[in-house]
Amino acid sequence: MIFFDYLSMMGNDDQSNPEFKDFIDPNFKQEGFKIIEGVEAIEFFSDSNYKMVLTILRDKPMSVKEITKKYNQIIEEKSKQLKWTKKEKENRLRTDKTLYRYIKDLLRVGLVVQAGQRVVIGRTITEALFSRSALIFYSDEGSIEWWRSKAGDEVIETTAELLELYLEIPKPSLDCLKGIVTKIVEYNQTEFFNVFENKVERAKKVVYSSEGPEIDRAIRIVDLILTILKSAEYEKELKDCLGI
Repeated sequence: MIFFDYLSMMGNDDQSNPEFKDFIDPNFKQEGFKIIEGVEAIEFFSDSNYKMVLTILRDKPMSVKEITKKYNQIIEEKSKQLKWTKKEKENRLRTDKTLYRYIKDLLRVGLVVQAGQRVVIGRTITEALFSRSALIFYSDEGSIEWWRSKAGDEVIETTAELLELYLEIPKPSLDCLKGIVTKIVEYNQTEFFNVFENKVERAKKVVYSSEGPEIDRAIRIVDLILTILKSAEYEKELKDCLGI
């Protein structure tokens, strides 16, 4: 599955609240577009709990307390819309401790970074401010690293068995099939990266104007079209691999 997400441009430090002042690290720099790599990072990004944290951090850097408050507000709103029972709602509400764990996980895989500090006026208390690491995230379970994982090997194995069934051919070499798949994935990712990195302002409008499922489907179609456009280059290698 392919997942896209967008983060609006960072605003200025929020100095409107008289109770605290936010200080953004001058060395903090947010990427425009980032391909999510690593099995763990991909799993976090596709998890609804972690995804909600990243959605909450779209507008500006926030403290864990702010993230928790916004997270639970979203749960309250969804509960009303979907008519959850009290128990169903309570099972989805989260504490500061839980949200901090989510943040730590996202920090570890590079989806979130610490952007600065919040200083509480008249007290020695400071709170870390967290931000997403990029304006636009692109996560694909078909990433090169994913295909090199055990899960990727299992998909290649199943693909080979399906090709054997549908084409009525001997089961293709797994190494050969994996080589072609990773070549196609790498080409498509490079094309996406070039477009989104060089045209991030236009790209974010396209991504943010569409709901998650719609943009995911659109990207799958683009992936397919890119592969077809390169089909002449892949065709001979694929036929040799399949022995047809």
